[in-house]
Amino acid sequence: MPRTAHLPIGFVQTRSLITRSAFSQSPAAPQFEVASIKLDKSGVPRPNVQYLPSGLHTENASVRLLMQSAYGLQEFQVVGGPRWIDSDGYNIEAKAEGCASKSQIRLMLQSLFEDRFNLKAHRETKELPSYALIAAKGGAKLLSPKDGGCRDYATSPLSRQNPEAASLR
Repeated sequence: MPRTAHLPIGFVQTRSLITRSAFSQSPAAPQFEVASIKLDKSGVPRPNVQYLPSGLHTENASVRLLMQSAYGLQEFQVVGGPRWIDSDGYNIEAKAEGCASKSQIRLMLQSLFEDRFNLKAHRETKELPSYALIAAKGGAKLLSPKDGGCRDYATSPLSRQNPEAASLR
């Protein structure tokens, strides 16, 4: 049974450096006051993305990772794009004018993609295969647990090793 899923991001590589029309009705998207983007050559395997009140700091972050971060997406929701969005890592130092919230910095990062990488995102809906879990003929064959057969995780010995379990009580 196909199910409709919303996959928010696809890629369109633009050829024009001007991505906004002068006659556009929408307000100008926020932009960083200044931004430096450099290809990472350190070879450090672990990317780092930090949203700061003063701007954005990244180390060895792929464009795909940055897109996920900018649009609040999971990895499977970013579809397509040129090969280098996964293979190349970038160091970005971007300064916001004044103090900016994380949501404002995300919008600024989206503008940075358009201006510097010539990438523009679009949203689309796709039909994806899905599976339904249904009971077989004759109903479910699951048995109710016996008395003492189930253990409360919050009171088990493991909860002493995992302090987060205390919050489950």
